[in-house]
Amino acid sequence: MNLKLAVQVFILGSALALILFGLSGAINARLGFGDSILAHFWNLEALVVALAIILGYAYPHVRGIRRGDRIVAVFPTVQHSGGSAFALFNSGVAVALDDARVGGKVRIALANGRQAEARVSEYAGSFSLAVVQVTETEVA
Repeated sequence: MNLKLAVQVFILGSALALILFGLSGAINARLGFGDSILAHFWNLEALVVALAIILGYAYPHVRGIRRGDRIVAVFPTVQHSGGSAFALFNSGVAVALDDARVGGKVRIALANGRQAEARVSEYAGSFSLAVVQVTETEVA
């Protein structure tokens, strides 16, 4: 969920709801309505809250990952020790070089200057970056 967008929609929607509520008498008289949703502030506010929640959850899925976005790249590695193999996951911040969606492939620029190919596993949230699993790195 994009909490920042949800809060912005809530604030702007609440301001619009207050304006419409304040003008509801004039609007209803002009349109010939005896009563409408504009005359009920809490109904308007409920619609604003619903819209803010829906947009907050939908925005990351609609936007996806865009070129230039900072993302977390997860590198699966295997470490051999004493005849056993241990799976490890290292991670670092990278920059997306392409647009992508969950499950799709994206080229990324790593901090060491190399490029890699990765599969998008999750979108960015309010407090986290998008996450990709590195599948192939450039050898230089």
